[in-house]
Amino acid sequence: MPTNGVQYLINCRDPTSKVVLPDVTLVRTGMDALPNPDADTNAPPHEQEPNSTWQLFNYGFGPYNDGIFTQSPLGIVVKMGIWLMVNPGGYQSYLITIPKDEDLHQAIEIIRPLRTSMVLQNVPTVRHVLLDAAVMGSRDKFTTSKKPLNDKELDEISEKLNLGRWNFYGALCGPEPIRKVMWKVVKDAFSAIPGTKFDFLEDMPDNVVLQTRDLTLQGIPTMTELEWVNWLPNGAHLFFSPIAKVTGDDAVAQYALTRKRCEEAGFDFIGTFVVGMREMHLNTTIKNALDPKGICRPVRMGYGQAAITQRTLL
Repeated sequence: MPTNGVQYLINCRDPTSKVVLPDVTLVRTGMDALPNPDADTNAPPHEQEPNSTWQLFNYGFGPYNDGIFTQSPLGIVVKMGIWLMVNPGGYQSYLITIPKDEDLHQAIEIIRPLRTSMVLQNVPTVRHVLLDAAVMGSRDKFTTSKKPLNDKELDEISEKLNLGRWNFYGALCGPEPIRKVMWKVVKDAFSAIPGTKFDFLEDMPDNVVLQTRDLTLQGIPTMTELEWVNWLPNGAHLFFSPIAKVTGDDAVAQYALTRKRCEEAGFDFIGTFVVGMREMHLNTTIKNALDPKGICRPVRMGYGQAAITQRTLL
């Protein structure tokens, strides 16, 4: 999943920023660090007129350190330029239903090369059937049992909702000829899983989750998905987002562990796998170097795990 809070489809860039550091120093990143030849050099930096190209080029000159201010307490960003994605020439959301619980392993193995080669242009989500079911109705609409749902009951819910035990939501961006080529690659890859079905929005007009994902993957916010909070009466939510390698083995192990713990507590497992780019190893290395004792927001977003496990929390 993208670790920055702002993400517009696949083309989000933060060209330059003005950042106030804890010592009240003003840092100007990217091209904004270069002076405007017509600016009043006697004025303080924050009052000087920026150059006319400050937002056009991300990197400027020298080290590129903008990223350390992204969702961190290292400074206060008071100005930022953002490149938004222009109309790509077309958009098509889709749903791939993966029928069996045990198909998760193969699905993740299929997704990894598609994601790293950018055939999957958005951030892929592989959702457990109950995550979708919870958006479509409360638990009492599907069962009268007070126990965690078993595999037979989950299969029945999947059949009732015309979904798989796992459901993959994505979108294609670009002119129609490009989308057709991309879709063929995606469809051919997932067709290796027996029983997999492929649908566009127009194929499932009553699927409220697909309608919602169609908006979300365009960067259009919606509150509809929060309906899953009402799976149980007076519901609430607590997010738990463990980070793992994008492999079938790791996905299955993570799923087995979290489902087991949920059921031990008397809850149904409701979750989704989100597959992002490979950034965690770099971010963790930098975090451990800058904050070796894990003082600054310990293990936030999973960074700095090495540091936090090497010390004792008081």
